[in-house]
Amino acid sequence: MKIAAVIVAFNPDPEELQANINAVSAQVEHVVLVDNSPIASIFENVSEYVWFPENVGVGRGQNVGIAKAEGLDADTVLLLDQDSHLLPNAVKYLSRALFSGDSVAAVGPVYRELNSGRLSGFFELGWLGPKRISGSSLEVGETVRTDFLISAGTLLKLSAFHTVGAMREDFFIDYIDTEWCIRVARSGYQLLGVGGELMLHRIG
Repeated sequence: MKIAAVIVAFNPDPEELQANINAVSAQVEHVVLVDNSPIASIFENVSEYVWFPENVGVGRGQNVGIAKAEGLDADTVLLLDQDSHLLPNAVKYLSRALFSGDSVAAVGPVYRELNSGRLSGFFELGWLGPKRISGSSLEVGETVRTDFLISAGTLLKLSAFHTVGAMREDFFIDYIDTEWCIRVARSGYQLLGVGGELMLHRIG
């Protein structure tokens, strides 16, 4: 297993982004940074830097980053935003969950939302409507079935990614992860949520 993190950024705070790159680079083999900013920048601990002076959107940024990750011989990709800070051992728990079964296409962590300070949770659809699983109710590394994952913190198998298909680039920013998760289920795969506060993340 070789993991590459793909970070899509748009006019990031350089110090915050560098700190987030440093946090994830200690846990993966490669970091691919796709930077949608008017001015190119230099960051340490980055294996591949892709610069788009005009914002091409999250969907295209992720697809380009994933292609670069494959060029680095990665078979597993961790998607992150510029304000996603991975906590120690997060990749260990995520990868353990991802490879717990052949039908698992992707997994995502419980994270602490930086604006509100709240822990995230997961949703599973059912006949009586969506069932919410609180992140605070899960032990570290504990897994639950979920129907949706936000892209930030999602660890996915590239083999499953090719079966499910690429991210919708015409969606630009909104609902890219939701739409992809729907296709995961239609392709016969499943998604898992992983317990433990594994990431700090700012929504929006």
